[in-house]
Amino acid sequence: ADLVCKESYRFEILEPEEDERAYQIDTRPIIKEIVADLLESRDKSVISSKFHNTITEIIIKNCCILRDKNGINTVALSGGVFQNFLLLNNVSKRLKEEKFNILTHKKVPFNDGCISLGQAVIAHFNSE
Repeated sequence: ADLVCKESYRFEILEPEEDERAYQIDTRPIIKEIVADLLESRDKSVISSKFHNTITEIIIKNCCILRDKNGINTVALSGGVFQNFLLLNNVSKRLKEEKFNILTHKKVPFNDGCISLGQAVIAHFNSE
């Protein structure tokens, strides 16, 4: 599936505070620009494309920041968000362009089925 446009919304990745480890994503510009697009009656497919492009870029930029900081070049794409085929394909493509090693699910689903499998494994080992 291809996106309708290549544009994205603005966002900012904020450095962690001195006593914190997590980066934060300032999504306020994204919301403001989506609202502006809606008020301008932009086509919903354009808004959707821009949103997907933005989420892709947030993921890529975070991966690059963390690789630069920690030297880890392998990324695991997991969780319910990657049930979205468009997002999975776009993120995978961009990560390959950035020379990341990518891990994805092959035999278990991305979402709750994977959680259930993990719970079953833990239950098995706890029952021994």
